[in-house]
Amino acid sequence: MGSRTDPARGELSDAAVPERLSPWAKGLDAFSRLIGSPGEVSHTSSYLMLSTVGSSVLGLAFWAVAARLFSARAVGAASAEVSTMGLLAGFAQLNFANAYVRYLPVAELESGRAIRRGYAVALVTAIVAAVIFFFTPLWRTVVGSDWVADAVFFCAVPLWTVFILQDGVLTGLSRAAVVPIENIGFGAAKLALLPLTGLIASGNAVFLAWTLPVVPAVGLVSAFLVRNGTRRDAQARARRAGASALPAGRELWSFLSAECVHSLVTSAATFLLPVIIEVRAGAVTEAHFYVPWLIYLGFNYLFSNVSSGLVVAMSREGRASRPPKQALVLMASIATLGLVFTVLIPGPLLSVLSAAYAVGGAGVLRLVGLSLPFGALSALFISYLWIEQRIWSLVAARIAQSAVLIGVTALFLGDLGLRAAGFGIIGESAVLAVAGAPMLWRRRHALSGASVQIDQK
Repeated sequence: MGSRTDPARGELSDAAVPERLSPWAKGLDAFSRLIGSPGEVSHTSSYLMLSTVGSSVLGLAFWAVAARLFSARAVGAASAEVSTMGLLAGFAQLNFANAYVRYLPVAELESGRAIRRGYAVALVTAIVAAVIFFFTPLWRTVVGSDWVADAVFFCAVPLWTVFILQDGVLTGLSRAAVVPIENIGFGAAKLALLPLTGLIASGNAVFLAWTLPVVPAVGLVSAFLVRNGTRRDAQARARRAGASALPAGRELWSFLSAECVHSLVTSAATFLLPVIIEVRAGAVTEAHFYVPWLIYLGFNYLFSNVSSGLVVAMSREGRASRPPKQALVLMASIATLGLVFTVLIPGPLLSVLSAAYAVGGAGVLRLVGLSLPFGALSALFISYLWIEQRIWSLVAARIAQSAVLIGVTALFLGDLGLRAAGFGIIGESAVLAVAGAPMLWRRRHALSGASVQIDQK
């Protein structure tokens, strides 16, 4: 049996994890304990990192199998459709996932209502976004003209929106141990479905295999949250009725509105780029780009996992127990490992798809690796902006990032090919790292002691 810690302190219960998965999570947690004192930063980050690593490996395996079963054109078209769905869902969730990470740790009795309201607003936004997209010319370009494909895509957008929100809710409720179960299960299910969907729906097989598992994932986690939310409310009442530390209405709505803009900008940068490459260079080029792009996003998610653990701990406690050392060493480790693998052996990594994928994507994957040190600094900078609720500053930085990424890629795609996207990725990461360098230098001195009070703005 795993040890059980006090939920009032926001620490995670190992007993909440199945025994077959718990040792892997404990291994990551043991690594994080080596570089700093144990606590919620290491606990939350360990589970989220396990989720990211597991789902990224399964995601790469999914596209590798798809490349073997289907043509490069079919894979490129499916990846553009997945990206478009992600773009709409990423916008529709209005970055409530980040808000849940920041505020659920202190919401107490307000947590259930905050979750329900956020879900309702996000679902309505997702449906409206899908309807609007249906009447644009891009719908036929990306989705096609088959009514079955239309129906699957339309249903997938709101489901994927909830799927995105769930990780933020689970993390904010100190149930990050459930996140790897959900995401790794989803990854395994879509990989298993891929050969089957190829038999029954060859024209839309890849997208169908990617989206069908989201139905049980959303259903099972929602049921867990209903039961867990009731227990959390009971614990909150037992501790202290009306103990919510949520900010006042104007302050909260300012944070949420900034996060909505942040969501739009981030989603555009993340999911629009593959669509631009398909439209400008064709589905085959997009297929060669998409796996290096997924690897880049995977490393960014790992940085975000460490960032989320830091934000949850500092938000609940009002202080941080040596978070700079933990966060810096974890992020530096991720960046170093990523740099070694992507720069030194990009060809063998991509050759699991085919020789053509290795030739087409190796150059951009090397550039992805060179961007990772900047990405680590950017993630740490973002952590402090979240904690201090300086979201409009983050929005401005994200706009600059998106302009560099999209602008460099669009301007030089014709001359440099996919390397243009690689240089855009380096520029995107460097912009935020340079912008945050002064704050990180000041924090290096301000947080050198055992703890620091969070600036409540």
